[in-house]
Amino acid sequence: MNTIEKLNTLLASQEVFASNLQTYHWYIKGKQFFTLHPQLEDLYDAMRDDFDETAELILMLEGAPAATLSDFVRLSSIKEAPSVYMSDDEVLAEVKKGYEELINQVLSLKKESDSELVSIKLDDMLTSYAKNVWMISQASR
Repeated sequence: MNTIEKLNTLLASQEVFASNLQTYHWYIKGKQFFTLHPQLEDLYDAMRDDFDETAELILMLEGAPAATLSDFVRLSSIKEAPSVYMSDDEVLAEVKKGYEELINQVLSLKKESDSELVSIKLDDMLTSYAKNVWMISQASR
């Protein structure tokens, strides 16, 4: 898989994960509802910004970003979340798992890409995703 293809997988995964975050925002229940409900909205808003950055990076590299929902679902390594109520603990576990998958994709891209531009553009995403995993880990203790 070349860099553009891997970036499209990342793009698709970001879009599916953003949709999942929105689903969790709507379907969360439990004692942490009042804390997590607005936080999930912040997370999916930030993920949509990352999604746009990734699409623009693909365009800068003269590639064609995936752009349809069917493409996103097909290319994503993250599966869609079901539209069912989930406990706050279940939501935190799924959000952490999603960020860990994105971290793995970003690290793979940084390692295998010969483009310094790709590496630099992905640094901020990697830092943000790692921080979110750490914060979720702290909340899950």
